[in-house]
Order: sequence, then C-alpha cells, then structure tokens
Amino acid sequence: MTRQSAQAHLLALAERLFRLPECLRLEIRQVTIRREDWAQPDTRERLVEEAMDASWHDAYSDIDMTIRVREIRQQPLDWLRRAGVDETHCLGFFAVPESGACRVVFRDGHRYDLSIAPQTAPRQPLPVVDNPEHPHWPRAAVNRFWFVQVQALGKLYRQDYLIARHLAHMQLNETLVQQMVLRDLRLGTNHHRYGGKEAAVYQQYAGQNPLGTGEAAFDEIASQLYCAAQAYDELTRAFYPDEAARTPVYLNIWQQYEQHRLENQRTE
Repeated sequence: MTRQSAQAHLLALAERLFRLPECLRLEIRQVTIRREDWAQPDTRERLVEEAMDASWHDAYSDIDMTIRVREIRQQPLDWLRRAGVDETHCLGFFAVPESGACRVVFRDGHRYDLSIAPQTAPRQPLPVVDNPEHPHWPRAAVNRFWFVQVQALGKLYRQDYLIARHLAHMQLNETLVQQMVLRDLRLGTNHHRYGGKEAAVYQQYAGQNPLGTGEAAFDEIASQLYCAAQAYDELTRAFYPDEAARTPVYLNIWQQYEQHRLENQRTE
C-alpha cells in the first residue's frame, strides 16, 4: 500500500457512502466532509487530502472514520454492506459490541475503523440472504479472524512483537477451537474422558512460510501467522465446503507489507 492507493481507496469508499441517502457527513480525525462538500470536486479533493494528512503514517496505517447518518434501522454492518463492506470486497470485518465501531480490512489491504452515528430508530435486521450459517461456527467468526490476521501483521511489521505474538497465539488457539468443535460433532459428544492424541492442523504448515526476513523473532511470529491462516482456511471448509480460501488474499497483503519494509530498508 502507498499513500496514493490509500487516498484513492478513501475516495472510492466515500463515494459509495455518499450514494446512500442516509449518509450526511464523514469525520476523519479533525476533518469533516459534508454531503454538500462532496458535490464540489475541488473541495472534495482538498478535504480527502487533509484527511490523509491526518491519518497516513505508513503502509500499515488504518483510517478512523465516523459516519454521520440519518436514522437507520439496520445493525451497523448490515447498513455498511450497501457500501460494499461485505465478504465480496473484504478479507475480514467485525463489529465491536462495546463501541459499536466496525473494524474492516478490504481485500487490497486497506483497513478502517468505522463508527456510525446516530442510530436512534429501533434496529431491524436486513432480510436473510441465501448464505446459510453453520450452527456451530458463525460466519461472523470467520470475518473477525481474517481482520485480526491483518491487524497482527501490522503489529509485526511495526516491530510490536508483544502484541503481534499475543494475536498470533490467539489465532492459533482459534484453529484449535475449530478442531475441537469438529471433533465433538464427529463423536457426538462434548465430553472426553480421554483424548485421542490429535495433532493440531496448524502444525502441518510449520516451516512453509515464504515471507521470512532472517530475523529470528520476526520469523517465529510470522510462521505462527502463516500456520494460523492456512489451518483456518482448511478447517473453515469443514463448516462451509464452498467457502473460497482467503489465504491467497492475505498473502497478497503480506507481500505488500514486505515490499514496504524492503523499500524503507533501502532508503535508510
């Protein structure tokens, strides 16, 4: 990712949001973009440039945006689907119950923290689409997993190894939970007096990560994230056989992060 690509992505997302009649204005850090501003190309470009000045630090940056709307009757993520925040365009996303914010990573790697305010009307879910849920592993868990995978990658490349390692362990544990649920479904019980000495699925991917740097601590965490991604994809297909693998999209984002690291290395 570059600042130019991030700015182009922000322009495109804002355009989709302002197509929704409920959207009144966007607040990005200290910059406010109103619907009437968006109708004026010169003003629109200037305000987006100012928003990027306030938000952009490096290729691992996300954008914090508050979306001011008229009354809406959907849950935040349901409403955002109308602007392309869905499985087709995103690698992962989830809502934060405590704040109501929606954390999103698009398939090209651009990340947003989106808050929608106000929501004064009673919330009513959108009609159910033909996208059936597995009763033992919700799709929301899948979307959340992939957002956290990219979040962990950002922490790793910013050399925050404590948080990156914590998130990597959390992701590996999530694959273990998948395995345990599948085992219980297979055996018809959730009580095991004795285990079966099962191997963790993620272990079979150890040593296969193609994106190491040669630094031991970095590569250890990177390997954990790679193993978690591959295992989660494999196990998710046990719940959703038609689910397309998301690891290739994840590795493409990873390659962009690695390219950014190498470019910074050359300029130091």
